Amino acid sequence: MQITAGVETLTITGATPGTHLRIEDADGVPVVTQIVDAAGNAHVAYLPPDHRVIEDLDDLVDVVREGHTMRPGDHFVVDETTGDRHGPFGVLGVDDVPEASFYEQPLEPGFGYVTMRDGVKLSVNVLTPDENLYGPAPWPTVVEYSGYGPSNPDAPQPGSLIANLLGFAVVGVNLRGSGCSGGVYDVFSAAQSADGHDVIEIVARQDWVLHHRPGMVGLSYPGNTQLFVAATRPPSLAAITPLSVLDDLWRQQWPGGIYNSGFTRVWIEMRDAESKQGGQAWDQRRIDDGDETARANQEVRTIDLDFVRFGHAMDTYRPAMADRRAAELVGNIDVPVYLTGSWQDEQTGSRAALMLDRFTSSPHTVFAFVNGHHPDGYSPMLINRWFDFR
Repeated sequence: MQITAGVETLTITGATPGTHLRIEDADGVPVVTQIVDAAGNAHVAYLPPDHRVIEDLDDLVDVVREGHTMRPGDHFVVDETTGDRHGPFGVLGVDDVPEASFYEQPLEPGFGYVTMRDGVKLSVNVLTPDENLYGPAPWPTVVEYSGYGPSNPDAPQPGSLIANLLGFAVVGVNLRGSGCSGGVYDVFSAAQSADGHDVIEIVARQDWVLHHRPGMVGLSYPGNTQLFVAATRPPSLAAITPLSVLDDLWRQQWPGGIYNSGFTRVWIEMRDAESKQGGQAWDQRRIDDGDETARANQEVRTIDLDFVRFGHAMDTYRPAMADRRAAELVGNIDVPVYLTGSWQDEQTGSRAALMLDRFTSSPHTVFAFVNGHHPDGYSPMLINRWFDFR
């Protein structure tokens, strides 16, 4: 059995299926008992108000609705069958940053992997600009980071393509639990924010990055991740350009207290489906072609969470949701911000305008809201301003 402490998580692999594993805090107080699944995996990210056994998805839905996320600190894992007690395991927080030497990881053009602070490997794809047009390295560099396919070498995302055509080197990175990346997928979790921090610092160490100060690009999902990553204040981050974003994950699902059974439910349903083993097709192709890292990364996908069930169950706002509310975090962002939105956005709505006065630590902000739709962040009038902002 291997037990890995991550950012606000514990992940267990190689355990005996059906084993009851009791998680205790630093004082030995039981906080939850998790049952190992048929593949020998278990994942602890959400804790109930009081100790209970999580036997199935219904139990986990109750925990998500009533409990809270795991907090940093030492934890023990007790096998209730044998009585064996393992640990302590230091569950990390977003601010538990590795030593600077950890970020000295080489990145070459094309597809590859980078290692996060808890050992999880994320898939990346590096695009370099045409040297005949833009000259040799170093180049201005940006990161596109999401649960779509930014590291898919055969189909880069729109933000990556636009930036690359304009002379930027681009690093496309898949969130943990998506594409060929390892780890467990969890929408806008602290682990994803910490990973983004680590990615920025790894990219900044590359010789081909101009001034060793990468920025971030992307619309919608890779726009939202920029807000969460920038809020962790990576020292090397130059600027962010989030387009067509949302301010509050809970209110996106429950606008006016009414469940959003339209786009938001469908979007989360797609994320659940694509985070399954081989769920994005291109990741399965890489596995079929012999990518053993991708294969190993997906072995934990048996413990993926069900966010459609979670979202539908979370019918009232609770303070525990604040950690995933961008509006609560953007005050921490201390780099320049170029943010756009559309008043008639049919996917994320226009609530992002309500948080514009919260970017209080940013030294320079440019906000552009227009009459239009979700993809219009890439329209000529806004992308030209994006290029000027660079």
